[in-house]
Amino acid sequence: MFCSLTTRPDSSPSRVCDFSEVCQASKERMKASPLSKAALFACLLLGGFVNGNAQANDCSSPSFVTPAAFPVGEYPVSLAVGDFNGDGKLDLATSNQDPGNQSFHSISILLGKGDGTFSAATNYPSGLYPSSIVSVELNADFKIDLVVANNTSPGTLSVFLGNGNGTFGSATTYSTESSPISVAVGDFNEDSKPDLVTANYTTGGTVSILVGKGDGSFHAPTNYEVGRFPESVAVSDFNEDAHLDLVLAKENGVAVLLGIGNGTFSPVTSIPLNAETESVAVGDFNGDKHADVAVVDDDAPGSILVLSGLGNGSFHPATNHATGDYPLSLAVGDYDSDGLPDFAVADDTGISVLLGTSNGTFRVSSGIGAGLTPFSVEKGDFNGDHAPDLTIANYTTNGTVSLLLNTCGTERVELSIVRSNNTATVSWPYPSTGYLLESATNLNMIYWQTVLEAVTTNNAGRWQLTVLLNQSERYFRLHKP
Repeated sequence: MFCSLTTRPDSSPSRVCDFSEVCQASKERMKASPLSKAALFACLLLGGFVNGNAQANDCSSPSFVTPAAFPVGEYPVSLAVGDFNGDGKLDLATSNQDPGNQSFHSISILLGKGDGTFSAATNYPSGLYPSSIVSVELNADFKIDLVVANNTSPGTLSVFLGNGNGTFGSATTYSTESSPISVAVGDFNEDSKPDLVTANYTTGGTVSILVGKGDGSFHAPTNYEVGRFPESVAVSDFNEDAHLDLVLAKENGVAVLLGIGNGTFSPVTSIPLNAETESVAVGDFNGDKHADVAVVDDDAPGSILVLSGLGNGSFHPATNHATGDYPLSLAVGDYDSDGLPDFAVADDTGISVLLGTSNGTFRVSSGIGAGLTPFSVEKGDFNGDHAPDLTIANYTTNGTVSLLLNTCGTERVELSIVRSNNTATVSWPYPSTGYLLESATNLNMIYWQTVLEAVTTNNAGRWQLTVLLNQSERYFRLHKP
């Protein structure tokens, strides 16, 4: 993690630094400088120091513990994460669809204990063939609700309003066009009330927009044609006009609908791809501050196709990044704690992790076993170590969810600085195996050197050293070579 606390040694500084602002600025500088991912930066604003914590962890390649399995309903296909009972610990919901027995179509709620385990699942009946589930606060009561897309004809959505204690009310049903297979949330008419969009998996291919009333209910849908067999929908602002847009993975390509800001959308733009597109995600994958698109190619060999956005609603040609065979789902997260987005992909082999680089390319880190027939993957910090873990829906009769805890969060070394008159004390935990304290007056890699000041231990069980505030600018980092 690259974060910094920065000021300059003026006797009368013009302002006090904002920690989050400086953190972001440092990350931007780091993207242009090939510094180690296992470094932490603490910078001194010598005229007015802002206290705050930054942490370093050694995670050039993330690893995950052997997955633990938790029973849910039969044939889980989709996952949603949220704090359903308000205890500050992440919980999990699945949508389950037994293809041979409609009476087992359900959602399962697993309440997290905060240590990487869950209480036994509670099941609620849903509509038929619940294919996609999302968590969102729909009625402004500060309690998380659930929305499920039911892949039937005629199509429906099931809305479960949360009670705030981990339980949910009975489902309320809303109509869509036939075969809604994916659902997403956004404020499409900019009234500060959440709206819904579904991708409807039919030959004619449509999306349904349901404008929310703010009380957990919705207006009748408005439908837009998008092309054959849309399978997944995501929301972002691709032309940077401050209005939400839509992107869909559909048969042999993606479809983009630019939002007007009043709940309506411009006609679809289709981008053909030589791929069996299955799942779509959005993010800034190359650090240029434009929204990009990633879709999985459900084929053998499998891959992720990344379309880098130009900021005007159009995209560069897709780049291809290999995964395991037949990928179905992806989750974007920072799995190696380097400040760059990575991909976790559910495929035939389990989970493939692709690590992002500062130029927008991805490298395969590892393949991870995840249980039988991994169908969907989602991220969340389920044990409170600040590292994103992975949860996987395993599409089997004895339905389970696998949880893979990310070990990148287990080693966190905090560096702090305290100013006193013309000196500052830099300290960090003792022991900190393998870490060296280095210093520089410039963030360029060539200037980093081991500190010359004497390092001692203090009564709080920390390494520390004292430095004079006699330089125009000075940076410190904990670095694991």
